[in-house]
Amino acid sequence: MRGTAFYWVREASITDCSVFNNTGGGLAAEYGAILLVKNGRIFNNGYCGLFLSYTGQCVVDNCYIHHNGGPGIFVVESNKFTVKSNKVFNNVSHGINVLYSEGDIKENDVFDNRDWGIWTEGNLSVTVTMNNVSRNKAGGIRMCGEDRHLFLVNRKNIYNNLGPGFVEDTHFPEEHSHQSQDNEISNNKEIGKLNLSIPFCSNCRKSCELRKCEKCFTSAYCSESCQESHWSKHEKICKVLCEKLTYVVTVMLVSNLLLVYVF
Repeated sequence: MRGTAFYWVREASITDCSVFNNTGGGLAAEYGAILLVKNGRIFNNGYCGLFLSYTGQCVVDNCYIHHNGGPGIFVVESNKFTVKSNKVFNNVSHGINVLYSEGDIKENDVFDNRDWGIWTEGNLSVTVTMNNVSRNKAGGIRMCGEDRHLFLVNRKNIYNNLGPGFVEDTHFPEEHSHQSQDNEISNNKEIGKLNLSIPFCSNCRKSCELRKCEKCFTSAYCSESCQESHWSKHEKICKVLCEKLTYVVTVMLVSNLLLVYVF
């Protein structure tokens, strides 16, 4: 299946399908769309495997999401999403990346991703339970920013990551609750400094001397012509990052096409 975006369709269901080998992303749902993806494979796409932005009640259930050129699953400002029982692995950026959203991440296997297994930031309310997170190259789970409501992380296995197993860098208002308990955390390796380089051109995919996008720093190009050709694809996510994440991007968030979404 070619990369597909759901904008004006109110509800869509994709079951027992494979989405692969697209030069851009795999699947996207935006602007209030409701999407069910079940028993599928999303792999070998140039950027995000699955992108949810400003959606409601989307469900990703029992899918294999792997070898994509950006995050396996990237969720931005979405309500009541559910990511459950998936295998998310070998993606170039984070396995699961959730920003400013509300929903559940449960019972997933998240492993061998090039950055963090699960990265969350600034969420309204996210529950993270019963996940196995292992062998990710930057670390297991990182929670950062100010979460405004309940953020629960419990009963999970976090092991053999090439970085910290579990990091909380959050600021919780006193009137809101937060729990982190009953985690099995073992054999994770603390590393002195993360590799924040971007290894290849975001347009032509060649490895050479690169220059980063001067607005968001999450994509890089070998020439001005490649940057101009890629802009129509990069423009949307660049705007989101510049509005909300510039202070994080410049400090530590960028790594290997992190958060780059193209359709």
